[in-house]
Amino acid sequence: MAASIHNDFLKHTSLELSDGLYLQKSLPRGQSFESQYIALRKKEGRIYSDALVSKLPEMATSHPLSKEWGVRKKSSKRLIQYLKLRQPKIILELGCGNGWLTHCIHSSTNAECLGVDMNESELRQAIRVFGNQQSMAFIYADIFSEVFDKPVADVIVLASALPYFSDAHGLLTRLLNILPPGGQLHIIDSPFYKEKAIQSARERSANYFDSLGLSEMKSHYFHHPWNVLDRFNFAISYNPTTLLNTLSRKIFNDSPFPWVIITK
Repeated sequence: MAASIHNDFLKHTSLELSDGLYLQKSLPRGQSFESQYIALRKKEGRIYSDALVSKLPEMATSHPLSKEWGVRKKSSKRLIQYLKLRQPKIILELGCGNGWLTHCIHSSTNAECLGVDMNESELRQAIRVFGNQQSMAFIYADIFSEVFDKPVADVIVLASALPYFSDAHGLLTRLLNILPPGGQLHIIDSPFYKEKAIQSARERSANYFDSLGLSEMKSHYFHHPWNVLDRFNFAISYNPTTLLNTLSRKIFNDSPFPWVIITK
């Protein structure tokens, strides 16, 4: 089983292998979103060295973003504990970026893991830091492309990625289509909003991007309401708004974002 991921993608006519990274042949490289996103991350101090990425989600308390990574450590730990019990054979992370979570899942479970993104520079870092092991692969591809026209994973993870897709319902429908019956989609580290709160959230994000001199990012970041989940078989596995979890957030720096599981 260990080599099946690479066997499948090496034979895929829509892909080519470049220095360990699978590239969708029809997908243009160097897209404007990637350069804008990287510029944003640089302004935010979120472009990390290879050495630091190799240790994520561990982060020195002296680092300016240590509190944020403490939150992500808790949310990823919950997810991984769940996956270890469920024992899926193949896990796909969409929006994997530099690959830290894909690697953590891979190193903590017996699953084969795919990291998929449309940010080539971060994927290249993932290859440098974590390698392209027999049971783990990174792919530069569009999830809506022919590369994913059939089920390719038992579990799909969306971590901090949902806000970068304009059509949440269309995305979730697509992801469920590439899962087998009983497969699961996990959404973590991403906000959902009540309808009445969306406009103010948009204004906050717009002001934030403007303050960084990156107003163009407003067209790439989206605020999704809870009702996009209404047509799906979903459960909230972690609800940050319960009394107990609200206290945990204040005392133990736990996640402000829900953990949503959609089952096909």
